[in-house]
Amino acid sequence: MYFIFKHVEHSNYRDKPGEYYHYTQASPNHEMVRRGARVLCYQKETDQIFAKAHVGRVECKLIRGVKNFFAYYSSYRRFKRPVFLDEIRGQLRLRDLRRPSPGIIPLDKHTFERMIEIIERIQRSG
Repeated sequence: MYFIFKHVEHSNYRDKPGEYYHYTQASPNHEMVRRGARVLCYQKETDQIFAKAHVGRVECKLIRGVKNFFAYYSSYRRFKRPVFLDEIRGQLRLRDLRRPSPGIIPLDKHTFERMIEIIERIQRSG
């Protein structure tokens, strides 16, 4: 299970980067998120990937009749420099995440690992 979690500054969700990602039962792909999933954290407004993490646990809370989920991070690591998606997009076939798309974007293992590889190389180069 590999995902990009899309963070949006002004939304109805109460994400706490470094702590948890918030979504509801109406979020596409919500049923796929499980403990142990590997995640890249993406900020829509800046078009940057800013961290990687594992999902340590998922909690469900009923709020005003709607199931709200909180994917709590474990082994969260913020990158020393966020990486613009354009720096990765040229090496992989990735869609533009700034356009309307789900907040939980599933990835295959190869794509996820390749993204980590590219991000780590960018981190080492400065």
